[in-house]
Amino acid sequence: MARGFTYAITAGTLAALGNVTAKLTFSQAEAQRLCLVSLAIFSTILPVDETCRDWVLLFQGVSAVVCIVSNATMVPNLVKALALCENSVQAVVINTAVQVIVTSLVGMFLLGEQLGVFWWMGMTFILLGFHIIYRSQDNIFKAS
Repeated sequence: MARGFTYAITAGTLAALGNVTAKLTFSQAEAQRLCLVSLAIFSTILPVDETCRDWVLLFQGVSAVVCIVSNATMVPNLVKALALCENSVQAVVINTAVQVIVTSLVGMFLLGEQLGVFWWMGMTFILLGFHIIYRSQDNIFKAS
């Protein structure tokens, strides 16, 4: 069962990576902003102009490839989690919870997204609902 949890957590993390890289692939403004942040870090190594004009398209292309690869590797991990967990609900709940948490944290810290109090309250209720579903399914299968 522990291996099933590991696969579910890995699948959720890979799905979150796919979400974030999809946003970078299709949002030129986000790619531009992240390029400018990278400019501050790598300006001594890479020849980057001050507007990242030459790098945004390459950055979006790399993000698209990472998005496809992360989603392609997420699926086998989720399938293994479904096979190894006691029931499919456990795998899906863990996968979804990890995906939502990682996506929101990456969005906050890497992309600078602002998440208000109501967002955090809603997320708390969603995770509490996941926990209730997980525990109720666990008790149903133990009783039978």
